[in-house]
This record gives sequence, C-alpha cells and structure tokens, in this order.
Amino acid sequence: MGLGWNVSFENKTTGSITISKVLDKNWYPNDLEDEFKIAANQKAIKYTEIKSSGSSPLEVSKLILSVTSWGKEQQVKMEFKGTNGDLDSGFQQIVSGNGFEIGINGTTDWIKIESSKSDKLNVNITFS
Repeated sequence: MGLGWNVSFENKTTGSITISKVLDKNWYPNDLEDEFKIAANQKAIKYTEIKSSGSSPLEVSKLILSVTSWGKEQQVKMEFKGTNGDLDSGFQQIVSGNGFEIGINGTTDWIKIESSKSDKLNVNITFS
C-alpha cells in the first residue's frame, strides 16, 4: 500500500462543481475513479492512494482531475503527485509536502488548498 490521501472537497460557490478523472499513472483512483458533482454549499470526502508495489515507487505517480465550477463558469485541472518526476507541463505547484505535490493548471484564485500528513495525507480543497 502506498500513501493514502483523504481529500475533502468543499463547494462554497453558488453553483455545482463537477470533478472527473482525466488520467492516473501508478495510482489507485478509488473514490475518484468516477465523475461526481458537489452541489452549492456541500462537501464531499473521497479517498485515493499512490501505488507502491512492484516498480511503482521508482516511477512517476500521478492523478489528474478536471474541476468545473458551473457557477463561476471556470474549469481547471488539478494534479496530485507522488515524489518522482515533475508536475505535468502547464501545472503550477500549489502544495509541496513530504512525498507529495499538488498542482493546478488554470485560474487558482477561487481554490484554496490545505494539507497535513500523518500516516495518511489529509487534503482540504475549498472552492469559493
């Protein structure tokens, strides 16, 4: 088992937000495999995990999500990444931690990300 991520998405906008997986490499998307929506003023908590078996710890591990805010009419891509390799081209590093990074491709002024790490990584993403 690799590093587990508990990801909290909180929608403080006036419209719904749609989150869908774009790509995963050496990653178990788990709860982020399928597209889901978060209504205005609602929250969703999802679990995902970096792969750690076989050659995976030596390879780039990443999960890229598409985030669409219908109230703000904005769309960004968000990359969750393990330690190996760089963020994909066009992604701005928002969070750098011990064994993980989070990057965004697109306008970030409506997204706030906080993280903490113990035995798992806890990421709180707020859209406002």
